Amino acid sequence: MLKKNSLIIGFFIGIVVGVLAMNIIYLNSPLAYADATSGESAGIIAVTGLCANGLSGLWVLDARDTQSSPSLCLYIPESGGRSGFSLTGARRIKYDLKLLQYQDRTRGEDFAPSVMAKKVEELNKKEEEKAAKKK
Repeated sequence: MLKKNSLIIGFFIGIVVGVLAMNIIYLNSPLAYADATSGESAGIIAVTGLCANGLSGLWVLDARDTQSSPSLCLYIPESGGRSGFSLTGARRIKYDLKLLQYQDRTRGEDFAPSVMAKKVEELNKKEEEKAAKKK
């Protein structure tokens, strides 16, 4: 009887551990939300994930092309989200997206933006020639 009770208790402990592990994995997985509705909120993208020091954060990207956008904000919950959120960082990324290279630690000359642009141009030219031959 004792062996049967031990198996039952072990089974239930296994279920509890499994459920806890699933919750930990689920809560630490990044989630993404993209607003697909029309109106004022269209173009807002929100993504959650871990930040520095193991804190969860909410990144909000305003992808609309306005004078102040695209803009990126980072919110961190205070007291586990019970007492609200704090805005920890915000910036316009309009000009960030126009950068060709910044603090790039890629090794090798082959990956410089000018070299890559030339390679892409050559590949596009070959594809155009191949398409012209098929006609």
